[in-house]
Amino acid sequence: PAVEPAAEPRLTARGRLPPQPAGLFSPGVSALLDSLHEAATNFERAELVERELKRERSAELSCAELSAIASTFTFASRKRAVLVELYPRLHTDERPGFVDVLEAVFDFDFDRKDVMRDLNLG
Repeated sequence: PAVEPAAEPRLTARGRLPPQPAGLFSPGVSALLDSLHEAATNFERAELVERELKRERSAELSCAELSAIASTFTFASRKRAVLVELYPRLHTDERPGFVDVLEAVFDFDFDRKDVMRDLNLG
């Protein structure tokens, strides 16, 4: 007997992510994350981050926000670049947790060491 195809695919390659829990990210970062998830390439994501940096010069980031932004990039080289670029925006009270961000974002120790070296932190 022939099997009829499902009306909707069971898995989708792209789609809207569920909303973040209230209060986890600032409204600006939440909007940026929505844009980053809709971007098709790392190049587009890098442009979005750069545009946001120019627009909101004084906004500080938390470790959770920094980790979420970096995690939207697919290549380690782009993740390294965005972390180096955004580190100065990290709130001073959050800076001790930056090592945890690196642990969460990168699979390999050499990527973590590259970021620390680029920031002259280790």
